[in-house]
Amino acid sequence: MNDTRRSTLAVLEAADQLLSSVDHTQRQTLSCEERVHLMRLARRVVERMATLSHVLIDEVDQANAALPATGTPITSLIALDEHRDNKEAASQVFHASAVNKHEAARDAALAGDISDRHAAAISRAMAELPDGLTPLARKRAEEILVTKAGSHTPRQLGRLAPAVLAEVAPELIPDQSAEANATEARRARAVARRSFQYGDDGDGSVWFRGSLPEAEATPFIRSIEAFVERDRRAARNRERDLRDAGAGPAEFREQRGVDARRTPAQRRADALVELSRHVRDTPTTVGDRPRLVVTVSLDALQSRADGAGILPSGDKLSAGELRRLCCDADLVPVVLGARSEILDVGRSRRLVTPAIRRALSLRDRGCVFPNCDIPDTGCDAHHVVPWIDGGETALSNLALLCPHHHALVEPDRARRREDRWRLWIDEESGRPCIAAPRRLRESGADSRSVSSPPGRQPRREHAHALAV
Repeated sequence: MNDTRRSTLAVLEAADQLLSSVDHTQRQTLSCEERVHLMRLARRVVERMATLSHVLIDEVDQANAALPATGTPITSLIALDEHRDNKEAASQVFHASAVNKHEAARDAALAGDISDRHAAAISRAMAELPDGLTPLARKRAEEILVTKAGSHTPRQLGRLAPAVLAEVAPELIPDQSAEANATEARRARAVARRSFQYGDDGDGSVWFRGSLPEAEATPFIRSIEAFVERDRRAARNRERDLRDAGAGPAEFREQRGVDARRTPAQRRADALVELSRHVRDTPTTVGDRPRLVVTVSLDALQSRADGAGILPSGDKLSAGELRRLCCDADLVPVVLGARSEILDVGRSRRLVTPAIRRALSLRDRGCVFPNCDIPDTGCDAHHVVPWIDGGETALSNLALLCPHHHALVEPDRARRREDRWRLWIDEESGRPCIAAPRRLRESGADSRSVSSPPGRQPRREHAHALAV
């Protein structure tokens, strides 16, 4: 059998020349079926070329070839060659490393069986598998993931590590505490990656780029989606009004053309503008929070929310995130029984109302943690006795805490008692009091010092509590 394989250089040069010789006018006479076939074929070729490009990027990076060949590191070289910014070029190098990391996934992507994004997702899933996995089991896991890539999106594929582990090495499935630690670690990585950037594109627009942890991003996405859906309803209503008014075909075409000319991305951009207008007009301290549906088992809820909740996207909330959301997010907990049947759906009336929020702002004026100067606009309403433990959503059971100190004060059974801060409402004054952990007091640290931000009176009840 003749070996028809060619060098990488020969193939790429031939592909470049062939693309230059395409007769674009020939497509004018194609049938619908032929056009769809061409589209699919072109996308398959693009996927294969993208994989080859990323493999070559990683090979150059691994060989450290860019610097001696061009006097320029690979990230800067890509940025200069393709007129990208350095961060975008660095993300390309990082993605290339993931694509080229596992042989079976890389070869499947080079063959066009899966995309480069699926190959990168397989790398993420493989990284979630325990270190104690044997080489044979690890190889089998990669083969399963490559097979599943044919029926899963890259995002779904990256979450299949637990299911794959159950298939190749069920004895290594982590216990509940280990899974909770993994969820917390995932949350920590997401928080570390958070970013928001914007800048002038030089042509009258501003570009945005960023990343948010799932728990913080979900309410934002839901708000955008709500405005998009409202916009779609408005378009349907306009068409209905035209129909009721007996409009002619020309008027219908004109109206439909106006709505159809906007892409989904443009609709979301318009929704973001509408959202910013509403945020500007309605302070978040007295307005409604975006509603977030979290699925949690009845056992987990009754065990003080120490189990993780599930967002609509399928992502897990850590126990700490779930406890904090129970305090002040517009959270609708869908409670599931042992067989995942819905037992109860919470109502927003259990949450902090605008009136209570205003009273909290007047009373606490900001984060009640000692020496914290975060104003009320940057604080959460913390339930002293957690709602999941029967605590009331009332001024006598609430205090303002900034997100950082909210996470510190929120009851956590995983934290040793001597490491916990304690918060309560003084019956006589009706104001929050806070006590430092016993271990902190015993360490000799100056945990009694209290300072007040400009414009606030010293919180003497804090000093009294800390002195206890």
